[in-house]
Formats: sequence, structure tokens, C-alpha cells
Amino acid sequence: MRRALPQFHDPDANETRSRVPSTSRPSGPSLPPARVTACNGIVPTPVFRLDDLTTEYARAVDRRDRDALVALFAPDARLIRPAALRGDGPDPVGAQQITDTILGSLAHLVSTRHDVGQQRIEQDGPETATGETWCAAHHFYERRGTVHDDCVHIRYADRYIRIDGRWVFAERHLDIGGGAARA
Repeated sequence: MRRALPQFHDPDANETRSRVPSTSRPSGPSLPPARVTACNGIVPTPVFRLDDLTTEYARAVDRRDRDALVALFAPDARLIRPAALRGDGPDPVGAQQITDTILGSLAHLVSTRHDVGQQRIEQDGPETATGETWCAAHHFYERRGTVHDDCVHIRYADRYIRIDGRWVFAERHLDIGGGAARA
């Protein structure tokens, strides 16, 4: 039998809310309780939390959405890559240059899927935070008519800032944690 969430009536609203059990997430302010309509369908809330930033990054990269990717970085942001990926060139600085570097490095792939895993965020102040995020990056490439999945395990060490009320990346350190090629 499915257990229903406790309900309470909000006198200021014309609907019922569910009490959603809280979790101990280190990512700053919690979401308001989910609003539930009479037919028990959840109404989405327009809240962009700090921990949404990495999910939006993965989505923008996988969709090759240049505008969305640029919007996730501060104008003077830095992307710090391992020497093996950087080569002799400098690390990109600025939202546009970072976006060009990321999308350029994936241009030879058929597609990608970034599965965001564990994440820890610590807010240093009202406008700054640091975090660590693990990701399994599936890079799909074609060779001799067959598509292969090269799964790369990535750890990002990030520095975030809030600009005009919106969280963005100020710095991303990319660390390749090992991977296995699969057919």
C-alpha cells in the first residue's frame, strides 16, 4: 500500500501542499514545499538552485546548446584542464572561450550523455560557494560503422558566484578520474 504524504492547508493559497521530507543537502536554501493541485499533479516552481547548475551544464553540453552553456559561466570564468587535454595552449578564460573549447573538444563525437553523480557544495557566503561534482561522461563515437561508448569518469572542483541573483561557474577544475571504453 502506498503511503500518502502528510497534507496541510495553506490559508493564503487556494490549494493543498504536501509536506515533503527534508534532506540534509549542503547546497543552501531549501526548496519550498511542493504545491499540489486537487488532482494531485505537481505544479513546477521556477526555482534555480545552486545544485541545479551542474545538471544544467550537463544538459547544455549534451544538447550542444551554445547559448545555454555561455549563460552558465561568469564573464571572466576559468576552465582549468589537465595537461593531457590542454596540450601546449592556455586554459580558456571567459564564458565564450570556455564554451568554444568545450564544444570544439566534442565536435568529433556522435553524441554525449553526462550522468551527474554525487555532489557536495559548501556556500562560503551569500554570493560565493565551492563544490565538487562527480560525473560519468559517455562519449559516443563511430568507428567502422559501429557506435562505441567511451565512458570517462570526471571530477569537477568548482568555484561558484552569484551574479544578479543567478549562480554561475567562476572556475571549473576538470579532473579525469579514469574510464573504460565499451563497444
